[in-house]
Amino acid sequence: MCGITGLILGNKDRTKKDLENLKNNFNNLTVECNVRGRHATGIMVVNPDGITYTKMPLPAELSVDTESWKEVMSTITNDTVAIIGHVRFATNGDPIHNENNHPLKSENIVGVHNGMIFNHLEMKSWYSENDIEVDSQAIFDAINTKIKTGISPIDSIGETLE
Repeated sequence: MCGITGLILGNKDRTKKDLENLKNNFNNLTVECNVRGRHATGIMVVNPDGITYTKMPLPAELSVDTESWKEVMSTITNDTVAIIGHVRFATNGDPIHNENNHPLKSENIVGVHNGMIFNHLEMKSWYSENDIEVDSQAIFDAINTKIKTGISPIDSIGETLE
């Protein structure tokens, strides 16, 4: 199945060396998570001013050396809230089509998921207007649709997972 790596960072003054160590440790963590999936790898960095992410149809040990990965990692600062990584073992949706890889986006929602959604075609018919093949996209589209109807983000997540 897939693997998710993550760090939730508190507001702390880190030296340049501390930040470099944090980035290296996160890269190592994601590479070690490769046992959970080698079809694709992605990362997102959550900062107060937004989310930066990249994804690619490569195993983690190759992904961490790409310019795209390094560019996202360069956005990590003392203000960073979280770093989330994803390694994918594809079950639905060909990983060569990068839109099927994680992190997935549905307007203002960016997320990762580990598992299979068995009713994703039904959910997609209710909530999704895109043609993304991966079953996980149905979760984020459903949450996004519920938020647009005025349901709070937290309640939207709860209702979707129900």
